[in-house]
Amino acid sequence: MGRTEFLLDLDNLLATIPYEERKEILYDFEEHFEAGQSAGKMEEEIIEKLGSPALLAKDLLLDYSITEAENKKSFSNMMRAVLKVAGMNFLNMVLVALPVLLLLLLLASLCVICVALLLSPLLIIVGLVQQGFELFFFHLFATMTLFSLGLLLGIGLKRLVERFYGVILQLVKNKAGFQGRVLL
Repeated sequence: MGRTEFLLDLDNLLATIPYEERKEILYDFEEHFEAGQSAGKMEEEIIEKLGSPALLAKDLLLDYSITEAENKKSFSNMMRAVLKVAGMNFLNMVLVALPVLLLLLLLASLCVICVALLLSPLLIIVGLVQQGFELFFFHLFATMTLFSLGLLLGIGLKRLVERFYGVILQLVKNKAGFQGRVLL
């Protein structure tokens, strides 16, 4: 395999990265080849030192997904990074995907509780239809209390989600660092 074939393979494997960023990555590898050749190394030696394009692409895609999760905070970017790290090996799947799944389940259950509390004012309407104005004030104050708790939980959830995002991102970055990658 020569330099051109190596770079073409790498380019094809990095097809999911936007063109401009992919072009920068390939340019870095071109410079790596040029620096190696000016130091007297053969192309085959440089390629052997770099490793297979598939392994490089896996690491580069992981780095890209982590960078995207840091720069453009969204659930999909975070999950892409988590899945990339979890896909590296079984240990990462257990140490990254499982805690993330547990955190997401906790957040989902808290969101369901929050929505239920925020919808509690509908109970007063149901109570009026079923019982008339009997215990109206009790239902009114009970639903106001539940709604207020829902608002407070919603505000707390917003902060909790921001914290969890940071925790998950740090977990992904730490596990990605254990892969023993080739750095240029």
